[in-house]
Amino acid sequence: MENYGEEVFLGHISVGDSANYPSVFNGPVGLRGIHPATPYMGSAMVKWTTGKPLIIDNGFTLEGYMTDKTQVYWLGNKRHIPEEALAAHDFCMDLQAGIAELLKPGTAPSEIWNHCCGEVANSVWREGFMGYGKNKVYFVGHGIGLAIDEYPVLASGFDLPLEEGMTIAIEPKIGIPGFGMVGVENTFEVTTEGGKSLTGENFDILAIA
Repeated sequence: MENYGEEVFLGHISVGDSANYPSVFNGPVGLRGIHPATPYMGSAMVKWTTGKPLIIDNGFTLEGYMTDKTQVYWLGNKRHIPEEALAAHDFCMDLQAGIAELLKPGTAPSEIWNHCCGEVANSVWREGFMGYGKNKVYFVGHGIGLAIDEYPVLASGFDLPLEEGMTIAIEPKIGIPGFGMVGVENTFEVTTEGGKSLTGENFDILAIA
């Protein structure tokens, strides 16, 4: 991590509404953990049970270079996922696709953030976008490579244009009170044709029946 003053242990693994709980990590996914002093260590008291979402926000390192990915899982049949959650996740996948189209040399990161704000403003997901309540953050992606949180950040004030070959983690997410968090995160390469995903192409919620 390059962002001083925050703590994380490998990544965040959150069950249900715990994902909406604030943590000392500058990201939309939170978790309660066993104690507020060490929330990122998890809790043996929390069980993933049928009818609850599980969200894993995790980094991976290969030969010194890092990627970042978030995957949402559901324990049970996919047809039992609440319609609100499915719609919110679809919104995040569509937003990720729109951001990927903008990941071209010359695009300003702040332009991408403004695009997202415009899309969210016209939706029903404003309150939970990029975190719910005190866990809300004001960016939708960040540079990644030798560290998990490099520049540029897809946020207001980052106006230097993207360059070909940069790698950016895109992470639109939505917190739903009483349910948990949905959304995606994948690491993309900036190319002249738009963002190229380096972390797979399956972005939907994975149901474990």
